[in-house]
Amino acid sequence: MPVFQSKIKPENADLVIIPVCWSLENDCDFKNYIHPIIEASKQVELFHEFHGYQRGCKIGIDLDYQPSQNLDDSVSRASHETNWGIESEAKSSISLINEDYNKLTSFIDEKVDYWLAKDKLVVVIGGGASISLGCISAVSNLKKGFGLFHLSASPFLVPFEGKRLLEENSIYNIGVKIPELSKIVGVGYRSISQSELSVQKENRERIVWFSKRKNDNYIFNGDPFNKVAKRLVNNLPEFVYVSVHLSVLQSYSVDEIEYVLQQIVESRRKIIGADLLGLDQLDENMSPKLVAELLLILAKTYGRSRGKK
Repeated sequence: MPVFQSKIKPENADLVIIPVCWSLENDCDFKNYIHPIIEASKQVELFHEFHGYQRGCKIGIDLDYQPSQNLDDSVSRASHETNWGIESEAKSSISLINEDYNKLTSFIDEKVDYWLAKDKLVVVIGGGASISLGCISAVSNLKKGFGLFHLSASPFLVPFEGKRLLEENSIYNIGVKIPELSKIVGVGYRSISQSELSVQKENRERIVWFSKRKNDNYIFNGDPFNKVAKRLVNNLPEFVYVSVHLSVLQSYSVDEIEYVLQQIVESRRKIIGADLLGLDQLDENMSPKLVAELLLILAKTYGRSRGKK
């Protein structure tokens, strides 16, 4: 299946897109969530006013993961048939979800590591924020002291208390399980819980966030957007993993996101991995073509940061 008008096999590509059909809390099947983005990518204009065609970053897609829908079916069934408010009734289904999630995380880790070992750049696309753990785990095998640039409407920093895994635990679990991750810079947060704010304050040296309200205050006080963007990037270490959750489009336009990502390239920082998640939450304001355009921006920015021009 070609992506972005390209029939390049992943083995011959510079950058490999891996679709993952998964969400801890919502249905996320290939047909309804991944396939429309791939189809819409064929309509995206590949020529960029500033960067031309960027022929040094050839993109391929790895569809080997499509059978993961079997895992999605199991989790969806557990979610629909279980009363999560009654712990005794939910015990077996909680165990099923947690077990399946651990299998999924291991698989993604191995899949990303496979392509990294072949000197490919890798972008994962898919459902919930929980997917990031496997991707970042693979990257952590190569780099220590890297940062996570997290663009989202939610921090996903709710502490995991050892019961049912939730999407809201996603970034918290990454911070706990990936010691090689030295810093998390969050951007665009609109919905922040008290427990998430407590986690950030207790880890203020490692977790820095620029919520939508905080960035708006900078702008209201007279800062131009380019100064705000550079402030975000200046908080990042040299090596960066970029995670974009589609909910960030509630806070910023695709053009604004592109500008911020371009500041990473201009600062000479290196992107070492990336994902585009939240496809399970697509709404009428997020057309497949818009998401495909954002995917191309993410992929090409990744490529430029690694000299794929």
